[in-house]
Amino acid sequence: MKIPAHLLNSQKGAWLIVGKEKDFSLFLDSLFANWQIKRENNPQLLLLNPEGEKVGIDSIRSLKKFFSRKKWGEEKRKLAVILKADTLSGEAQNALLKTLEELKTDEFIFLHTPATANILPTIASRCQFFHLPSSGEKEVCLNLEDFAFCSIPERIAKGEKQLSSFMNDPEKLRAVLESTLTFYQQKLTQENPPLFQIKKWLEVCQQAIEMLKANIKPISVVDWLMMNL
Repeated sequence: MKIPAHLLNSQKGAWLIVGKEKDFSLFLDSLFANWQIKRENNPQLLLLNPEGEKVGIDSIRSLKKFFSRKKWGEEKRKLAVILKADTLSGEAQNALLKTLEELKTDEFIFLHTPATANILPTIASRCQFFHLPSSGEKEVCLNLEDFAFCSIPERIAKGEKQLSSFMNDPEKLRAVLESTLTFYQQKLTQENPPLFQIKKWLEVCQQAIEMLKANIKPISVVDWLMMNL
């Protein structure tokens, strides 16, 4: 898997890696190969949630201790990987915030999530994003700028047309909205983003996802989304 140069050349940081678990495994293989990081018996590497166990506050405390220890061995970088970060409890995510902010040179945290809906905005805002290239279907993301200057009836008609193939599959529609949410979360990290507009879109997309979780019909969710952009 090709990893962008700005990630490979970064000196420190927290990264939110979004995509399927099998694609994240390929990402780690490529990252470790590029950085020449050993997987086995490496005191500079910490892997949390390898068996899909819930990561709670105790695991985050162990993460803090991991970064507080002095580096030793031949490894230049200290690296922590959190699998299925979207399953972190709210308490654990809040406890993680300070560690994300205080990373030193050659210290990295990679949080993997298949979707960003359950990641706290305070976590997302402290991370750089990388969307994993999918080995399966092409990921669909709504370009919300296309709807910005349309009237409400025009937005509804346009939204229903663009999302017509997802109307009978709430899970696929939810994946589109989560992809759109992640895309605009990433935009907040760019220089001089239109903050008010993007924050509004993020709130509306998040609420639409919650509506789908509550089993509201996709057509109703799409119409509500277009009315509130």
